[in-house]
This record gives sequence, C-alpha cells and structure tokens, in this order.
Amino acid sequence: MMPKSLTTKYFQSARMRLTLIYLLISGLIILIFSLAALSAQRYALGRVEVALENRAQEKERQVIARLLGKRLDEFDQAFKERLLFLNLVLFIGAGISSYVMSGITLRPLRRYAEQQEQFAAEASHELRTPLTTILMEIVALEKTEKRLPQKYRASFDSIKDEVSRMQNMVNGLLTLIRTDSDPYYQQREKVDVARLVEDVCRQMTPIAEMKRISLVAEILDRKTATILANADQIKQLLLILVDNAIKYSGEGGQVTVEVSVKAKNVRVEVQDVGVGIPESELKHIFDRFYRVGVQAQRAKGAGLGLYIAAKICQNYRGRIMVQSKLGSGSTFACVFPRRA
Repeated sequence: MMPKSLTTKYFQSARMRLTLIYLLISGLIILIFSLAALSAQRYALGRVEVALENRAQEKERQVIARLLGKRLDEFDQAFKERLLFLNLVLFIGAGISSYVMSGITLRPLRRYAEQQEQFAAEASHELRTPLTTILMEIVALEKTEKRLPQKYRASFDSIKDEVSRMQNMVNGLLTLIRTDSDPYYQQREKVDVARLVEDVCRQMTPIAEMKRISLVAEILDRKTATILANADQIKQLLLILVDNAIKYSGEGGQVTVEVSVKAKNVRVEVQDVGVGIPESELKHIFDRFYRVGVQAQRAKGAGLGLYIAAKICQNYRGRIMVQSKLGSGSTFACVFPRRA
C-alpha cells in the first residue's frame, strides 16, 4: 500500500483537530440541554412530591401516596436512561457530522495548497534550465577567453556563486514537493544506514580535506542498522547534516558520523567541533529559510537544508534533535524505527 503524502497527512491531522473542536462544541451544547432537561424534570417531580406529602397526612390517602411515589421513582429512572441514550445518539451523530463538516471546511484550503504545490513544482522546473544555461555560458567563456581582466573574472565568480545558491534553493524546493507528491519518494525499502553513512563520508571527504577537516565514520552496529525508507532521501538527509558540519567547522577540526542501534531504533549522530549554535536560536534552526547568526549569513546556502532534513525524518516516523554549545560545536541526532 502506497504511504500517504505529507500534504495528505497534514490535512488529515488538521481535519481531526477541527473535528474534535466541532465535537467539543456539540458535546457542550448537548450537556447544557441535558442539564436543563434534568433540572426541569427534578423541579416538576419535586412539586409533585410536595403535593403528595401534604396529602399523605390524611391516613386514608397514605397508600395512594406511596404508590404514586413509587411510580414517580420509576419515571425518574426511565427518564434518565432515555436521556442518556438520546445523548449517546446525539454525540455519535455530532461526531459524524463534525468529521464531514471539517472535510468540507478544509476542502478549499487543500485545493489551494495543492495548486500552490503544483505552481512551485512547475516554476522550479522552469528555473533549473536557465540557471544551468547561465552557469555553462560563464564556464565556457572563462575557458575560451584566457585574457579576461581580473575584475571580470571576479564578477563571474560572484555570478557563479549566486547561480549555485539559486540552484540549491530550487533543488530544495523540488525535494520538498517530490517528498509530498512523487510516488518514487514515497516507496519504502530496507535501507542499510551503515553503508549509506560510509558512502556519504567517502563522497564528502574531498570537501572536508579542502578545509583540512577530518571526516570519520564510526559504525557501532553494522548488521542491525536497517530502516524502512527511501534510500535516496536518507542519503540526502545525511549529506545535508555532514555538509553543514563541515561548513561550520574551522580548519583542522573533525566531523564524526556515528551509527548505533539502541532498543528498537537506529540512531545517526553527526558531531562537529565548530562554531556551535546559540541556545536562544536552537528552537528555530529547523524552520524554513532560517539561518543562525552572522557566520551563517556569510556561508553559502538558502536556509532550507535543516528544514528538508526535518521533513525527511518526519516522513519516515523519525525524530531529529540537536545539542549545541556556542564555540564548542554541535551534535545532530536522527532516530528512526529499526526494521530487521
């Protein structure tokens, strides 16, 4: 069975919350009317009981009063039982009506969100071609024109950096959209996390060496570190975390990627000894387009990486956490349910 997309999950979650709100309102109304009915019934029975007590003082009518009192008690019990049954029926009906009404209420919003997703996907696809063309034209010009003035070369380098940043942003947007709607990214298979970590470390080693950073993979549990996910997305998650660790580490530092299995979970930790993150900003780092501090503003990026990482974790029932101390480095941990 095909897993549900994130958009579907979001709207189902919103629908359930709205249903609960409608149901709470309906239950409150039912409760008020039930209390009012019980109050009216008790008032009426009280008046009858007072009248019977007054008449019961006459000896000849005591037997009749006792019989009527018994019938009133039976009526009171029957009234409460019927009121309880009626409330149960009304509550079930209110629950069904609330679920239907919440779906009707959210339908235009969902349609609008899907249209926005479609537009973002089409716009991102359209942007990729001209950006690639610009980059290729500049590279070709630099190769063919050997005597370009230095100021032009500096301008070209700046343009290439901005084009690369825009490409990363477009690719990030496409990743988010594909995660939601592309059936390929919703397929699940057994993923060997240990092997993926080793692949990512091999791939990122040249980048780390450019900053004289040591990139180390520590595989504590190799045979049991398997999860049910899409391998490409888990690799992208690892690339994002390792790239961030390298990006915000100083020269001569070390980045460690550790894989372990604890209880029924597979845990991946990416630890660096870089600049760290202020405690006041930790709660925002997984927000879309959020970038931390002055050094983060200088680093190349669109502020989508950790947001995408969090979405990938959420898509596979995982959790992403961070511990950091300013000036001492950060540790990002991803925990996924293990699949044997």
